[in-house]
Amino acid sequence: MNGKRDLPYDQAVRTGTLVRSTKVVYSRIEIDAVPAPGEGQLRIRFLRPNGSATGELRTTVRTAHGRGYWSFRHRVTFDRIGRWGIVVELGSQTLADAPIDVVATTRTVRNRPPLAVSATLVPAAPTVRDVVQCRVTTSLVTEDPDYDIVRYRYRWTVDGKLVRAVQSAALSDLLRKGLAGAGKNVRCSVTPSDGRLSGPTAAATTS
Repeated sequence: MNGKRDLPYDQAVRTGTLVRSTKVVYSRIEIDAVPAPGEGQLRIRFLRPNGSATGELRTTVRTAHGRGYWSFRHRVTFDRIGRWGIVVELGSQTLADAPIDVVATTRTVRNRPPLAVSATLVPAAPTVRDVVQCRVTTSLVTEDPDYDIVRYRYRWTVDGKLVRAVQSAALSDLLRKGLAGAGKNVRCSVTPSDGRLSGPTAAATTS
């Protein structure tokens, strides 16, 4: 796999589809809260479509402040066509279960749009004094089936008039106070995109 995979670059090739072969897989894991007393057993497993595991990595993580960063390099033989899973576990807790599709030829590899999201306004019934937040709910693991970095296009309208439009990778956006209020219809629409394809637009309105 090509690209600068380490921080601060994050330019490694991202994909959710692999052609059946042996690959060098890089794993980068950042944990914000390691269980007391500051250590735990970290395990990474590659699960075939039939549920059997291959290429398991296991290490004990220790941190002084309850958080840490680890990177791994491992050679994995993706020998079965179908849906695989990359499962990351800390102790008895599953932190991530990331699907990977293994296919026979490059002809079946294609870019796919981000998955559907939902949107919520906070507060749901704002006053003129409130800053309104539009929150996106999605999976932090599988927001895009190809693991592309997703950006979100936020469009705010008040009584049908566009008052704000912005695109960012953030999972929320804010509408300044003074624009919402009793009797006004505030609407936030959110469209996820991987830079080439867009997922379905979600919307939230004041109650």
